[in-house]
Amino acid sequence: MMIVWEQWGATIITAVLFMIIAYFVLGCHKAKKIEMIEKPPAFAKDQRVTLGIMIVSLCFMFFPTMFSMFFPDIAWLKTLSNLCQPQSVMIVAALICMALRLADQRKIIAAAPWKTIIQICGVCILVGVATKAGLGDWIAGIVGQEGFPLWLIAPIIAVLSGFLTFFSSLTSVVMPLTYAVIPPICAATGLNPIPLLCAVWAGSSSAGMSPYSLAGALIVGSVPDKELQDKLTTQQLIYAVSGVIFGSLLTATGIWNIFPNVTI
Repeated sequence: MMIVWEQWGATIITAVLFMIIAYFVLGCHKAKKIEMIEKPPAFAKDQRVTLGIMIVSLCFMFFPTMFSMFFPDIAWLKTLSNLCQPQSVMIVAALICMALRLADQRKIIAAAPWKTIIQICGVCILVGVATKAGLGDWIAGIVGQEGFPLWLIAPIIAVLSGFLTFFSSLTSVVMPLTYAVIPPICAATGLNPIPLLCAVWAGSSSAGMSPYSLAGALIVGSVPDKELQDKLTTQQLIYAVSGVIFGSLLTATGIWNIFPNVTI
């Protein structure tokens, strides 16, 4: 059984509430309007071509997956969706850009945040090895013991998900690990799986802003100024830690019990 809208709802509730709090705490409601000193120049030909390739790449990643969800019985559409994964689409797009010589390849390679890329790859491998070694079963065995406070299980999953998302990808690393832990926990404790699944998203929705995570590293890497990168890194860490704490506390209130129970 696919459980999608409940997790989507948990993500929206957590993100909106946290952003509202951050908006006032950081004084964004007092921000002044910035006047443009001069109009930015129009896109050059290479920039327009690059933008077009990016838009086409996004379409290839989005539409086949979306249509395959609405029409799961169409075999060729499912095959196309499997082929149009972000990694493969972006590799093809990069090769096209290289063939068209849209920029200096040596400068682009030198400007890439290789330390962060290597760190993320290393953490993903480490988490993958831990998963194969039975980390999920070990966690499920601890929280599923008799006498363990049941109300504490969902916040623990939220904290664990947020911590792992700090250094890896939510969709490709954290979700496979945490989702594998939830069924044995529910079988041992009789808990509703929906709040536990929502806890994964509540704890990790803001942790992806960490500069050591996949999305956060992309944001830092897109900033050309070194001083601004350092400042942004600190701000992202504060935002990510605060988001994990907020999502875990929100989960501890039992708010996700508003969703009905299901059997998985």
